[in-house]
Amino acid sequence: MSELQDPSTIFARMRPNRTDMDSFNRLVDTAADHLEGHSDVSEVEAQLAIVDQDLGHLRLQFENGLRFQVRTPELETGVALAYNAFRNLAQQFEKLGRALQAQRPYDVARQLEVCNATVNQLFWAFADLRQHLAEEKYSEAPFIQEVVRVGKAYVSGRLAGELFLERFHAFCELHDQFIEGLQPLLAEVEGDPRHQQLLDALEEQNVVLDEIAGFLPSGDKAQVDAALGRLCHSSAVLLELQQEFLKEPDQTTGLLCFRCGHANQPGEKKCANCQARLMDVQTPGTDSSYNDASLPANLRKLTAAAEGFRDGALDREAFLEVLNWYDDLTEQALQQMSQLAPPPEEANGMPEEQLEAYDEAVEAMQQGLDALKSGVARLRLYSDKQDPVDLEVGLESCLGGHQYMLRFAAVNESLKAKT
Repeated sequence: MSELQDPSTIFARMRPNRTDMDSFNRLVDTAADHLEGHSDVSEVEAQLAIVDQDLGHLRLQFENGLRFQVRTPELETGVALAYNAFRNLAQQFEKLGRALQAQRPYDVARQLEVCNATVNQLFWAFADLRQHLAEEKYSEAPFIQEVVRVGKAYVSGRLAGELFLERFHAFCELHDQFIEGLQPLLAEVEGDPRHQQLLDALEEQNVVLDEIAGFLPSGDKAQVDAALGRLCHSSAVLLELQQEFLKEPDQTTGLLCFRCGHANQPGEKKCANCQARLMDVQTPGTDSSYNDASLPANLRKLTAAAEGFRDGALDREAFLEVLNWYDDLTEQALQQMSQLAPPPEEANGMPEEQLEAYDEAVEAMQQGLDALKSGVARLRLYSDKQDPVDLEVGLESCLGGHQYMLRFAAVNESLKAKT
């Protein structure tokens, strides 16, 4: 076989140009395994279906994000490039499917190379769009930045009042969730001299939001513009205080409790809040394959505990305690699944596609929880036999469960947006 007809040369060219889309990268690896005779064509087709589904979710998120953007020439160019990439990928996947069915190895590899370049183009377009939107920066807090940018567009006449009103109401709901999320911090820092400053900044934001809501019916854009400026100021004060409080635990050598997150004093053996034994399982080692800041804290702590046990830094009893804690987390999530389904009176009036999305969200969450529980079970085997295969398979299974949870989150967010 000449080099021009050898699929392996194409895969070799693709390796340095991996995309930012994990499921597509797995598709490339699965196809390479298939062409080397290590897997069946059905596995490639199944992974292709996952990529197609992920792209559908990505496009939905993209379109929801565009809904309230103020259109500019730079934005229109980026949007056109992204849509062109989505369209090309749909056509290329059809050709890839035909090449798989016809068992043409070189065509499969060549089509994957074209798709790889197109996926990269899509994410480059996204990066350019993010950079363009970041240039109009009014606050360090992203959700404040968004509502102020859209508000400024309304004030300058570039955005219709009803669109700004709709976006403003959505922002107020998000702000309520933000304040609710701050309650643990407020309770923890009570008594600190800056505690009142934090409360004052939150109260100022609430007052400003009420004022904006009052100015909108009369169309008083000058007052709206002034209120947006005050919103930025209170946001800056709030963000500075929040960062100060969150940095303070790191100034000591005490450990954060792996179970409840409480910052303990140096030398403490048990958590002052929940009495769990303190152990250094905050993050994986620097040489860990799982040392990725994008992973959730609970998964990073599980990984750190597994690798700590492997390296002798953690005894078996402590490792099992972390596994029990992680099992409790997955069990709590399993119990919450019943809350995903819409009430019967709402379900009767929902479009079929929305009900299908609910089913998809439940399926993704169930698959994620199954993978997480399977991973923890494999790590328990590792605690007994210390077989490196059990460690690797257990952590990979937990990582796979996290990927399913990301898919659940994406579907869930799209449902919230539609609601």
